[in-house]
Amino acid sequence: MPEGNDTRSRVARGAITVADMVGRTLGPGGRNALIYKNYKSPPITNDGVTVARHTTLEDEVEDLGAQVMVEACMKTNETAGDGTSTTAVIAGALLRSVYEKINKNIIGNETNVVLLGDEIQKEAKIVVEKIKERSREAGADDLKNVAVTSMRNEEDGMAIAEVVKKVGVHGYVSIEDNWYTKYSVDTELSLGMRHLGTYASPYFSNNNNKEAIWVDTQILVCNDPIDSPNAILQLIKDLGQLEVVNKNLVIFNGYENTAFSKPFIVGILNTTVARNKGESYRPHILLVKCPALTSEELEDVACFCDAKFVDRNKGMKLTDVRCTTEWLGFAKKVVVDEDNFSISGGRGKVDERIAVLTEHMNLEKDMMFKNKTKKRISALAAGMAIIRVGAATEQERTFKKDKMEDAKNATKAAMEEGVVEGGGQCLMEIAEELGENNILYKALRAPYERIMENAGGIFIIPETVLDSTKVTRLAVQNACSIIAKLITVDIVIAEKRVELLDKFEEIVKKQFRGTETDWRADENQDINLG
Repeated sequence: MPEGNDTRSRVARGAITVADMVGRTLGPGGRNALIYKNYKSPPITNDGVTVARHTTLEDEVEDLGAQVMVEACMKTNETAGDGTSTTAVIAGALLRSVYEKINKNIIGNETNVVLLGDEIQKEAKIVVEKIKERSREAGADDLKNVAVTSMRNEEDGMAIAEVVKKVGVHGYVSIEDNWYTKYSVDTELSLGMRHLGTYASPYFSNNNNKEAIWVDTQILVCNDPIDSPNAILQLIKDLGQLEVVNKNLVIFNGYENTAFSKPFIVGILNTTVARNKGESYRPHILLVKCPALTSEELEDVACFCDAKFVDRNKGMKLTDVRCTTEWLGFAKKVVVDEDNFSISGGRGKVDERIAVLTEHMNLEKDMMFKNKTKKRISALAAGMAIIRVGAATEQERTFKKDKMEDAKNATKAAMEEGVVEGGGQCLMEIAEELGENNILYKALRAPYERIMENAGGIFIIPETVLDSTKVTRLAVQNACSIIAKLITVDIVIAEKRVELLDKFEEIVKKQFRGTETDWRADENQDINLG
């Protein structure tokens, strides 16, 4: 541990405090944390990222070190969705080993500390390459083992692995509360692009007024609201002139209430078009309104079907379109009901668009927009699922949801980059290969040793225990990155938060003195601090 009370030591103590707290959750014997919540039932969890982001230390300088450690943990979780505890354990052990050198005067001046940081970064790159060498592609059984290892429950772990495998690496899996039944874990799977939207009229339904189900469908996508029937009538005439006529779907943003009356809809369904060869034809058309979708999401739909997007933001209008195969996309099956529409078997090449959206998501800082982009990618990848979690108590439900979130993310990460030996064994073997004199030796052994400690000593790790290559790699990279910079800190600028809190409480109590109002209540927090 850092010695003395100088600035660098206080920062290091804060970082190591977080590492020790989060490290207690690692492995099958990992302990749980009980977290205080204002006016809410306190959750019980051993999810590392939850423990990390709820940590605040009383000493403001130590707390700065703690928040730096939290940042490293959050970065791993943000990118891979798992690995928070492993990152914290590696970083904490590395920081300890560096301070052993500092306390023994092995490192004598600031220049050497900076050079040591460079050495840490250099060795981290070597370790990452060795992790990749030990990695193998994840098969179906490997994915199940990864999920079960993370979930610590075979039945739920296998269910998660099955869902993740079906929706694919870009698929979106939502973990939600199960309000339908009290205790069970249920899954709902939707393969195909699915969005909020419905038919313009129940008259378009061909399944007992509940759904419209079409196969081999040509699709036109437009974000221009329809304010008159003329645009649709002209569109029907154009569709009737196509050499190859399939069922036709028009997806649009919305319309004025007066645009689609009952007589007009019936007229559309009974319209007969004279074709160029003199024959008559009645086009099959289905109008789908989706006012909840943004222009970007509608463009995703067009990309999925390989349709040219009729974008009003670029000056395009539906009345200007003359339907040709250049404008129309294609899908093997379309299902539209009262709430959603789903498209499967689109012929569009979506890989490039997914790559662009993924890059945009990685650069995005706002979590709301990041999650929205993730859902767009999942829709393009044609895989979405919901896992609903039930439990006897709120604490148990929260605990299970956290574990399922970790298991889901670990399984998806394994699909991306493969798997390595689990339980810290991969990093321990690399540590032995590098030797005791390597700056990362103790840090790489730390996850295995912490798992053993949490399990009560001797613990035999089964061969089926696997870790995601991506999670293991990021844990090493982020831990080494943050410690390489943290050890060079010698100046800290912080506020005396305890004094500020005391002043705040004094002012608040003074304003409510002599009243029966509870100054702690949420509705009374908008006060004048003078």
